[in-house]
Amino acid sequence: MIGVRVNYRLAPSASWPAGATDVAAALSWVHGNIDLFNGDAREIVAVGYGAGAFHVATLLAHPELQTDRADVAGVVLVSGIYRVGKDASDNEKAYLGSDATQYDKRSVFPGILNVDVPIVLAWAADDSTRLVAQGETLKKTLCGAGHCPRGTILRSRDGIAAAFGLDGSGDSLAEPTLLLVHQLEARGLP
Repeated sequence: MIGVRVNYRLAPSASWPAGATDVAAALSWVHGNIDLFNGDAREIVAVGYGAGAFHVATLLAHPELQTDRADVAGVVLVSGIYRVGKDASDNEKAYLGSDATQYDKRSVFPGILNVDVPIVLAWAADDSTRLVAQGETLKKTLCGAGHCPRGTILRSRDGIAAAFGLDGSGDSLAEPTLLLVHQLEARGLP
């Protein structure tokens, strides 16, 4: 596997949909350059962690934000907020804007229901009840639409290394992600 770590502009200087368009730009760059690292552009899996999970999911859910060569073979979404309401945090308001009437339009629903790539969905046992509820709602909604994601509950949310078991902690996204790769292979990708 080849890992490409990217970042996105932060609120309040960058507001919605800057995070998703930054993900699109990064994916376009990966598509154009992955062969330099002996990678295959048909096997790109986007991993979003925390706010990054929202940005990746937003990109998938809002086709108008997608650019050429920003497609993915699958996604891994970890500990994200996928729809905010009146209980939006100050950080969420800084990104989504102060007009709460726009929040539903800027959420990943219902567009995420039209995504046809495999999804791995995860959250950590020590995530807030709000984060867990967000993950559970997304999973239930996707399953109800016939697009049930693989899922896992991580022991802790100590960082992306822990999320993939690179710290030796045990419970991780390694197995669900490997199953995702096998699913992609079964679809005919080499």
